[in-house]
Amino acid sequence: MFFVTLLSLILQGTTVIAAAKRLHLVDESASAEDDFGVELAEEHPTSLQTLTLTPAHLEKGNTLGSISLPEGELVMMIRRHGRYIVPNGRKRLFPGDVLLIIKEDGPSVPGYDSERHCVEAD
Repeated sequence: MFFVTLLSLILQGTTVIAAAKRLHLVDESASAEDDFGVELAEEHPTSLQTLTLTPAHLEKGNTLGSISLPEGELVMMIRRHGRYIVPNGRKRLFPGDVLLIIKEDGPSVPGYDSERHCVEAD
């Protein structure tokens, strides 16, 4: 009985996403690439944004602690070459790293466009 249950779970787990896509139940406009596949509860006044680092972002230093983020923003995760890194203030950063930032909703933050992506530095 255990093996039947295990086999059933494996088959369902590998086919449910494909079936959902065929039935058009998957929101193709929602890109997991932008938000790392993380979702927040709607009742909390927070949102997620991504920031792709450029050399201009790293002019004052190449650690997470040297990047000044607006008050109310926190880096949750770093994506580098497809790998996910848990951040700390001493973590060395490189151009092309993508930061997942959680922020308190409020007035728009300079340096980001309406879709919450980094605007190129001048």
